[in-house]
Amino acid sequence: MKKCLFVSYGGGHVNTIIPIIKELYKFDDIEVVSIGINLAAETLRKNRIPCKTLSSYMSKEVLQVGAPLAEQFHNFDSNVSFADSIAYYGFSMRDLINEKGNEVARKVFEVYDRRLFLPINAMKEILQKEKPDVVVATTMHRFEAASLIAACELGIPSLRVEDLLGNINKPFPDKIHVDTADERDQYIAKGFKKESIILKSQIDDPDIQEVANEVYEKYCKLQPTKFAVLCKYTKNNIANRGINPDSVIVTGQPAFDKLLEFKNLNKMEMCKKLGIDSSKTIVSLMSQPIDSRENVLKALIHAMKEHENKQLIIKLHPNEDGKIQQVMLDEMGYKAIIVKDIEAPKIIELSDLVITVSSTTGLEAVVMDKPLISINLTGEPDFIPYNDMGIGLGVYDKEELSKTISLIFEDSEVVEKLKEARQEFATDGKAASRVAELIIEMLRVEK
Repeated sequence: MKKCLFVSYGGGHVNTIIPIIKELYKFDDIEVVSIGINLAAETLRKNRIPCKTLSSYMSKEVLQVGAPLAEQFHNFDSNVSFADSIAYYGFSMRDLINEKGNEVARKVFEVYDRRLFLPINAMKEILQKEKPDVVVATTMHRFEAASLIAACELGIPSLRVEDLLGNINKPFPDKIHVDTADERDQYIAKGFKKESIILKSQIDDPDIQEVANEVYEKYCKLQPTKFAVLCKYTKNNIANRGINPDSVIVTGQPAFDKLLEFKNLNKMEMCKKLGIDSSKTIVSLMSQPIDSRENVLKALIHAMKEHENKQLIIKLHPNEDGKIQQVMLDEMGYKAIIVKDIEAPKIIELSDLVITVSSTTGLEAVVMDKPLISINLTGEPDFIPYNDMGIGLGVYDKEELSKTISLIFEDSEVVEKLKEARQEFATDGKAASRVAELIIEMLRVEK
């Protein structure tokens, strides 16, 4: 019997692999083992998929390193177990300390938190225990990327299921960035934890930048045996990194298969549940914990004040708690609905317009045939070029945002052009089946 090992984080990542796993369950000669990282474990179990977690592999050494960090940073309100937090921090910090030394590792963690973890040696240990014939992960950093790198170094075939367009995002500190200690103290006075705020000057520390650059370079060089991708655009992006295009297979995105189900959403009932006036046009911001988050939200609030007949919903990322969004809404005197625990596709289907920066949910909106605006106020190239692909309108100057929102609803030529471009991304609901077939093909190749 051949073994296929899945490694996944939560959110869109685990939702990508779940339909693939269910397809593989149809085959009696394939053993499927899943490792759910953090919130992925709960999602897998809710879908009746047995899974292991990092604590399943925890050693005494990992426990000793991870316990003090888990005691300080574990969220006891989350569905992640304390044992898994210990293992997560323990494996990650142990590898970072072994590679860079204790002092540098602690500095990196203070600024980047978990964002620069890349526990390759930890994943080698786990793969050597599991002895899989194929390793499958999506595009998440840290343990997912480490599992694919480890598989490559151990000579184990691997598959990366791309949930986006083949771009690689440089890690950034998922914290509130401030210029001065006084500004930091003001946030603390408002109830924010000191650990969630960093001075911009801290990011420029040479030791920290060296680690950040090294991790990013490893992501760029990551080369599994095969890639399963959404579309030809993604395939071309990956091939442009020097990767053999024959190893990049267009399958569609498995997580999008289920989007067909949300077409039957009872919008009146959902509006009532959220306390929304159903007569208003609904605009949804798919929030992300990125460094431009506050600037984007500020620009959007200013723009929405010019559209009194429209209601704003802020759909939080799974890693956000909504505190900074609520503070900004209060300070700017604007009312919006902040949503965390409702599935993103339900909010998208409810919406008349979806706004994002670089979230996967922007692609979901396109697949669900919803108008899309992407906001990029950084001066850097778009991470996901919705505008260049013709499937969304890009906003690069905050003063243009209100006018762009108007275009979506008032310019019939723009509306039709966007709608036509979205048709290429419509799902047939069979992507998971195609990815499963690719895995079976890899499993049945004799080593």
